Amino acid sequence: IPAGQSQVYLGVRVNGIDLGTSTVNASAAGYASGSLPVRTVIAEIRLTNLNSTYLVGNQPAAYASFYTPNATPTSQIATLARVINLASSTPSVFTVTSPVTVDAGANQSGASASRAIAPGNSTITASTAGATPSSVNITVSPQ
Repeated sequence: IPAGQSQVYLGVRVNGIDLGTSTVNASAAGYASGSLPVRTVIAEIRLTNLNSTYLVGNQPAAYASFYTPNATPTSQIATLARVINLASSTPSVFTVTSPVTVDAGANQSGASASRAIAPGNSTITASTAGATPSSVNITVSPQ
């Protein structure tokens, strides 16, 4: 702690190893010690840049990220590269390229090329081991 200061920002990153709660303790000579409870939870996958409706021929880029409700920040940074599988329930209506990867140190995957092929409905699902999957319902209309 610098002279004349009562606190210091350490910028410490805490990486969860397994599900559960732990406590981070800090102490410095001449100061009261402090502690902070930390909870490791299962992150959810969030699909971004996908709307619920498209016209035939539209080609949006889809992205995936990890989201943790009630966390600060809610968007999480991957400590290791994570491969996320994307699937279309009706590829004849709407396609996505799969998989995408969230690189270590990143908070979002690279883009997945997608395309509205024909009128109808499709559900795009993102999944990976150790995370809660998510889906986006899409309706494709004629031009």
